[in-house]
Amino acid sequence: MIMWKLIKKRIRRKIVKEEKLSVFKWLVLLPQFDPATSAWGNCAEKFLNEKYEGFEYVVLRGEDVVPNKVYDALRDPAVIGISSLSVGHGERCGFTGYELIVIFSCGDPNNILLKDKSFGACSCNVGGGLLPDMANNYGLGAGTGEITEYWIVTNRQGNEADPAYWFVDANFEFDRALMQGYTAEEAYQRMLQRYEENAK
Repeated sequence: MIMWKLIKKRIRRKIVKEEKLSVFKWLVLLPQFDPATSAWGNCAEKFLNEKYEGFEYVVLRGEDVVPNKVYDALRDPAVIGISSLSVGHGERCGFTGYELIVIFSCGDPNNILLKDKSFGACSCNVGGGLLPDMANNYGLGAGTGEITEYWIVTNRQGNEADPAYWFVDANFEFDRALMQGYTAEEAYQRMLQRYEENAK
């Protein structure tokens, strides 16, 4: 896992100062169109029940996880980033949504919509090219990206018996920590620790 361009200030203070908002929103992308994204999505739905004061989730599911709808959601000044409850297939320079439709790619001007926001979606390989591109060229504040990630789909019920549940739980630690006032660097370390704990 890789962390790019860490936010030095606490995200809540930064946004309160700039936008004077009372509620901050995480954009959650759950395309749920194949076994992997469906397994993740079933588990992520459970974690949407975790509530943190001053934060709420905007969830796009299935056919709604397409470029125009994602871009429209990111234009809301209250949206602080793409939640780590999100999932999408990825490659070195691309992140996809429903039916493998590319949403973000290296050099795409729409990446500016993530300026000063975070990107925590689980997506293979994006840390190798896409996230550095967005950080260097479009001001992405913080992002996590796996070289690759595998989980075994067992019961597809989204409960603790499904190994995917423990991946979602660990990835979501990034958002949890930010919502509790930790810096992005601290949140990233907490996420790594959660992955290690859940692997035991």
